[in-house]
Amino acid sequence: MPDENKLQKGKMINFIVYGDCKSEGAPIRIFTLKDMTNEK
Repeated sequence: MPDENKLQKGKMINFIVYGDCKSEGAPIRIFTLKDMTNEK
């Protein structure tokens, strides 16, 4: 399922960008890290 993988990767990047833009990447960064571990 490459489509789902691409979607999740895009979502993770979006989350990181959102955190940097909102100046609140600490809590968002944790969420992205958790998502990454979930993918494995």
